[in-house]
Amino acid sequence: MQQTPVWRVIVAALSDLQLRAFPEPLAGTVSVPVLSQDQLAAIEADADKILAEIGIAFRDDPESLALLDGMGAKIDGDIARMDGAALRRVISSAPSSFAIKSRNPDRDLMVGTGKRVFVPSYGTPNVRHLDGSYGLGSLADYHMLVRLAHDMPIINHTGTLLCFPHDLSEGHRPLEVVAAHLKLSDKPFMGSVLTPDGCADAIDLTAAVVGDDEMDRHCYLMHLINSNPPLVYVEKALKTLRTAAIRNQGCLVTAYAMMGASSSVSLMGTLAQLYAEVMAGAALSQLVRPGAPVIGGIYAIPFSMRSMIPVFGDPVAALAQMAGCQLVRRLGLPTRGEGGITSSNTFDGQAAAESAFNMTASFHAGADFILHSVGWLENGRTISIDKFERESDWLSTVIGHPDHSEKPPVPLTQSQEQSLSALLKELRHRRSE
Repeated sequence: MQQTPVWRVIVAALSDLQLRAFPEPLAGTVSVPVLSQDQLAAIEADADKILAEIGIAFRDDPESLALLDGMGAKIDGDIARMDGAALRRVISSAPSSFAIKSRNPDRDLMVGTGKRVFVPSYGTPNVRHLDGSYGLGSLADYHMLVRLAHDMPIINHTGTLLCFPHDLSEGHRPLEVVAAHLKLSDKPFMGSVLTPDGCADAIDLTAAVVGDDEMDRHCYLMHLINSNPPLVYVEKALKTLRTAAIRNQGCLVTAYAMMGASSSVSLMGTLAQLYAEVMAGAALSQLVRPGAPVIGGIYAIPFSMRSMIPVFGDPVAALAQMAGCQLVRRLGLPTRGEGGITSSNTFDGQAAAESAFNMTASFHAGADFILHSVGWLENGRTISIDKFERESDWLSTVIGHPDHSEKPPVPLTQSQEQSLSALLKELRHRRSE
């Protein structure tokens, strides 16, 4: 008897799910389990075997290795071999839900309670404007994108690195990006992971506005901490993770693989590898500061050996996202979704179909924090203003969001403006040296 291809099963299931109503604005729906408890347990056992026998490389960061050594890991050079059960005990100190605060308390968000956080596209070098012009991002583009994110009611978090401001030096990018989010919006935003110094600068600038004590008690900034599959964390990610966690700021620990290139060609093998990587990163954040906020993300996409690029529209990627959220929930952590991602180079039917398909997978994975919700094009190389606006409208329609206009941001107080300006001046000078 011929077996039905897995992609047909996934497409049929998601097509049926898309017909269901979303009755409450921003409310999470019950996640759709794509793996049985036995399958999840088998993946966890394989991940534990990977951790114990192969280990994870923590490159060029003795401090992280020392923390892992203290919890009983076996250290061999920069490789740490760990006990999976011990890692899960460490991770248990992380909150299953927490608030992401904003300088305007009315904009505060809860993660892990069923409310979705929608975040725009992240890290794109290029911008495609409404008039069709296309080029490298600039600080002017960045200001425009922050304003646009603020003006979309469904986008409740303005993210960071909406585009790369190429007209700024590396040391100044984190400063001007954070200043843009603080001045042009009062929604929550993400911290900088460009460099460990940039991470610290972004936290300090935010603290200049909200106060040091407030910053230490609450999570204002999430930081995207990616592993480097297969089974590696690099120095910059590790130092940034520790910089954020010690200040009680959140880490979005993500393992993101291209199947057949940086992970196994099989989905189950890939999930085991990525689960091991996420466990190691999440545990490290808790070794730095128990109780520091963590969101976990697991995502895998098939890699085309013909075109040598990832295939974001492949249905297996949707299955990986949904299974990944199931695995992260086993750790008691909030989950990341992938949103409106596509391989298309322009905002056409392919882009619309792939983005809607992947966003639907995020919905029914029960993802809490959906990155790349709007604007993504060209495998993540471009943010499209047209796609940003249309996807925001689509999300509002699908979810039934009642608001069609957004209030302007609450202005900074005179004291906040003075504190921010003084620190910006000092840091600009320091990062110019």
